[in-house]
Amino acid sequence: EQRVPTPSPPELSRDEQIARWKDDVASVAARQVDENNRMKHNLMSSMPQLGEIARLYEQIPEITNPPGKSAEKAESAKPPIDPSKPFVSRFEELRGECRAYLDNRVPDATADLKQIEQAGRDWVRTQMPEAKLLEELMQPNATIP
Repeated sequence: EQRVPTPSPPELSRDEQIARWKDDVASVAARQVDENNRMKHNLMSSMPQLGEIARLYEQIPEITNPPGKSAEKAESAKPPIDPSKPFVSRFEELRGECRAYLDNRVPDATADLKQIEQAGRDWVRTQMPEAKLLEELMQPNATIP
């Protein structure tokens, strides 16, 4: 039996490679945010008293970024969590938002994978302000207000 070698896939152009990196990073970031939203929804559904905590989450951007302090705002307003309704994944919407964020923050002409991944992490922080607050609180020299 004679084996025919499978042709190797064609090399991607630089633009195609950058687009693939951005798509991959946007998918990973969107999945992370969507999973975080699902976990918060599940917690709130199982423990109704967490509604007050959810309202505090809504205030975190104002607490961590007081007026006058330059900080990036979330690109879009997040719908509030309603524990009385089933969780609805926003993965596709989040992936599109992240991809647009990456396109705006990392110019294709100078893009590399590290820059794209960092911009993806930055976008996740805009979508999950509680993660930024937890990061700051976990620093060895953090002071709790």
